[in-house]
Amino acid sequence: MCHNFYQIEDAMRHLKVPFDAKLMHNIMNEEHGASLKLLHLLRQSLDRHFMQSDKTVSGLKKTLVDSKVKKVSDLAAKLPDIRKQYGVPEKSTKWNNY
Repeated sequence: MCHNFYQIEDAMRHLKVPFDAKLMHNIMNEEHGASLKLLHLLRQSLDRHFMQSDKTVSGLKKTLVDSKVKKVSDLAAKLPDIRKQYGVPEKSTKWNNY
């Protein structure tokens, strides 16, 4: 069982989760609330980590994602005009009609 904790120890240290022998001992002995405490500490650390970073969970920069979303939104707004310009009839918005 300790081997499992040693495998995740590096990740916990990288995220600065206070993960010590006492907490590990409490989890292995199934102490009430020990696992929940670890999950809470992990959640706090992940929130702190991603708030400091300008990257999303997928590793992309937030500005890049926002610019792509804006481009898609702009294109969606222009699509009816483009269809009219080229004489393309409006299609149903249902996915199974494509």
